[in-house]
Amino acid sequence: KMEIFPNDDDVFEIDDFTVVSPLETLVSAIEVAIHDMNLEGSRTNYDVAKLPRDWELEMSERRIVYESNSFLVRWFRPNVEVAEDLSEMKDDEDEYEMRNESEEEKKNLAHYCSAAHQISVPSLDFSTKNNLCAMYGVAEFLVLLGEHTTNDRIATIEQKDFVMSAVRCALNNTNCELPFFVLCGAPDRELYFGSAECRTQTMSFLPAHLHQISPRHTNLTGLIALMKEKVRSRASVVDFEEVRASIRFEYHFQEPDRPRKTIYGDEKKLIRDCRDCRHALELTLVCLWPHLPETRIHENESFSNLEPADSCHWEIFANFLPRHQPFAHILKTALAHCLNESSPPAKELFTLPPTEEAAVKEATKLMDQISLKTEDWSNLLGGEVLSEVTDEDRRYPSWSTLAALQSNSTTDPRLAKCLDELRHSKVAAPRSIAARLAVQMSHVIEDESDIAVKWISFVRLLRQHWENNQQLPGLASVGAPNLGSCIFNQKLEMLQCCIKARLQRMAYYDNHTNEEFFDAEENLEDSAESKDADRSPCGREKKLGETRLHHRPEVPLYVPETQMPCPMTEDMVAAHAEHLSTLKEGAERTEAQLGLLRSDMQAFKAANPGCDIVDFIRWHSPKDFDEETGELSDRMRIVDNAWERCWKEASPLPAIHQQPHFNEATVAEGILSLFEHATIAQVCDWLLPILFHQTTLQLINEDDAVIVEAEGALMSSLVCRATRDNNQPAKQSYYQALHHIRKYERLAHFHGHLWKTFWRQQFLKKKKEEDEIRRLVKAIIKESDEDRPLDAMFRTGVLLPGAASHFLGEIIAGDFQGQNGLLHKNQAPARKSYVLYWNAPVPSASSRIQPQRIFANIEYENHRICSATTNDAVFM
Repeated sequence: KMEIFPNDDDVFEIDDFTVVSPLETLVSAIEVAIHDMNLEGSRTNYDVAKLPRDWELEMSERRIVYESNSFLVRWFRPNVEVAEDLSEMKDDEDEYEMRNESEEEKKNLAHYCSAAHQISVPSLDFSTKNNLCAMYGVAEFLVLLGEHTTNDRIATIEQKDFVMSAVRCALNNTNCELPFFVLCGAPDRELYFGSAECRTQTMSFLPAHLHQISPRHTNLTGLIALMKEKVRSRASVVDFEEVRASIRFEYHFQEPDRPRKTIYGDEKKLIRDCRDCRHALELTLVCLWPHLPETRIHENESFSNLEPADSCHWEIFANFLPRHQPFAHILKTALAHCLNESSPPAKELFTLPPTEEAAVKEATKLMDQISLKTEDWSNLLGGEVLSEVTDEDRRYPSWSTLAALQSNSTTDPRLAKCLDELRHSKVAAPRSIAARLAVQMSHVIEDESDIAVKWISFVRLLRQHWENNQQLPGLASVGAPNLGSCIFNQKLEMLQCCIKARLQRMAYYDNHTNEEFFDAEENLEDSAESKDADRSPCGREKKLGETRLHHRPEVPLYVPETQMPCPMTEDMVAAHAEHLSTLKEGAERTEAQLGLLRSDMQAFKAANPGCDIVDFIRWHSPKDFDEETGELSDRMRIVDNAWERCWKEASPLPAIHQQPHFNEATVAEGILSLFEHATIAQVCDWLLPILFHQTTLQLINEDDAVIVEAEGALMSSLVCRATRDNNQPAKQSYYQALHHIRKYERLAHFHGHLWKTFWRQQFLKKKKEEDEIRRLVKAIIKESDEDRPLDAMFRTGVLLPGAASHFLGEIIAGDFQGQNGLLHKNQAPARKSYVLYWNAPVPSASSRIQPQRIFANIEYENHRICSATTNDAVFM
């Protein structure tokens, strides 16, 4: 017998190829995403009715790849922990109610999965958290959508059906009970198809988004019939119970038109444009009827008993999009002028062709009417811009009253803080010449030619005051420029100092034109050669109390008439400091600072013949002389110090005959020449801090300090910082302040429009009702500024307690027939939304009770119907 041994060289291979279909590939990818998020297995049935008021949706996502497409699987859930037992989430009252529930009802609901529990209660009706929550009534769910809206979009029905098949397989394989939605089509249409699978129930979520809809489906009766027809088409059973419905109607109305006011002059263009922006405010009244049985509501194509007056739940919210914000526009235009490197000189723009000579004269005449001495503030910007929100009974403060705004003049600590911040700004006082000119310039800020006309007219007016020795109005008390103000205000105050110095010099000459005085001047050299004590005194102002000369006790000491110190603006101080820094240390720098001291010594010697340096120090620097010991200070006893050298060189010479230390003519001509050759950019740069300061004052002083509540202190702080920052590149600080001013100006107009809308004298009977309107206005403004999703289907408004029975109900709906109210008679809702609930045995008569839900949103050319239907998977 032969044994056959296998040949080691022969190899037998069996190739077992397993074919993986595209569907299985996608199912596997979805299962991996579910596994990564740990969502396998059944979910705890928690009560969405117990979610706190401030709950939000959290989101986690995983990326899956199928062939050349990338998808995102997102898991949305509330940001609160889910209790394992419902009893742990219920308070004593809820426990009492649960104990009184029938055992039969508990048994009927015991088979509900998590999603079925959620869609069976009205807690998520018209949800503002997420549109899927509102459409399908679920709070925890999964969503699959294309990562790139163009390339990875699920666009066709075939693609949708394929993906939904994979989703259902994955849910069953992983035993995941969460609703799973698939986005089909363009994202803005929000067509979410979904499914939820568990061992006892299956759920189907179907959307419809239509531009046109059958009229019978635009009312409650038609939607109830649609719901019952849809359920009966799956199981021919009688109604188990009546349908319940939650209904939401939205009524839109705009503020009433106001008659136009005639405004003359092109300079009012901005104000006229602002007044033309009517209907910028749109109010929405939301009326809710929550979870009512169908027998209590009657609405069909021809009749409805759903009237606003019958609703017990009213909410109000507003949209405000001003077409024009004058303050922000003026400041932005002024900033643009400042940064214009090719800005022409105002003097060139002022020269117009002969054919327009009449226009020049008219513009100059207009400027002449705005005299610096006028007290008429009716034509200023502040009062005109906000006139659209004022009337005879309520007036916003105009710029004329802003001078009285002080941090210690208000009891509101927030307003006081804003005013205290602005107090440190480098600007000009609200009623000063600089501020008044800035306001006038703001009227014509868009037109460079108009700016030039006003500016040159203003400079001509300043020159007239200088040449005619007329002091500038409101600046008579100025002794030196206020270095804490803006540079333009400093220049005007410096010009006033020049006018005052000229008037003082002229008065001094008039008082010293006697013969004796001129004899002393002619014999000046002889007096210097003779003994100093024998000279005739001159240039005396008054006695220095009972003080006597140090070496001549019988002779009183007189205070001399001296030259006024040279006032300087901020740029002059900087130039002087730079000049000193260029000098060498020691004698040169000391000599440059001794000019005024030498002048005072000369005047002192002329007024006190026979005096010595000790007498001068006792008057000029009393701290350097000890009256008890009769000794000078240590610094004055230094041998050959600067004071000693200067005293020896000083000759007796009254101030009137000295070379002027402050040459007012040169300084004044320098200022006027600077103004006359200024460019438009320079003019706007000078006025910019004043415009920002005046605007901020106007905004924070609005009624009820509404702007202060919106962090007005931050706006004031930014404006203050911008006015004090002299070295900011490209006006960055001003642009930061402008951003906040634009925001708060919108709030100011918003507040005014709302007040104008709600304030109706005929309805107000008590002062507390007016306060209630103010609180409502503030609440609406606060609600409008809250962050919300841009694509949110619904929006929560401000609750009006008492609804139609509240006194504001009369203001909104009048007598509920449209008379004297904001709503028109028989006004139809601009938007109707319904959520229908029905519990029925599906799919057969022997099936257990299953929750059914339909959501409908009926709007002009934007109709949406979404159904969430449930089938019993056990008793088919």
